[in-house]
Amino acid sequence: MKRHIVITAIATVVMLGGCATKKYVAEQVDPANTRINEVDKNQKNTQRQLEGDEPKISAADEKASSADARATDALGRADAASKKSDQVRADLHN
Repeated sequence: MKRHIVITAIATVVMLGGCATKKYVAEQVDPANTRINEVDKNQKNTQRQLEGDEPKISAADEKASSADARATDALGRADAASKKSDQVRADLHN
């Protein structure tokens, strides 16, 4: 009978210790889970915002590419005009 009481006492201590450990883990993990959920929510909001801004970004990129092409064309024409001016000047001095 004493042996049964000792085994029951040991089992009770182990079970109570397990509960305290689970509680401790829950106290440690719950705030981390809460923070992870907040970060996940923020990430989803950021993703939605980026998806909404994508057409604007594409339009801006298209305008920038067009402006770059026009600037390159203008520089080419300015260079050609400068060369022609140099040639006319050289012809006048000869």
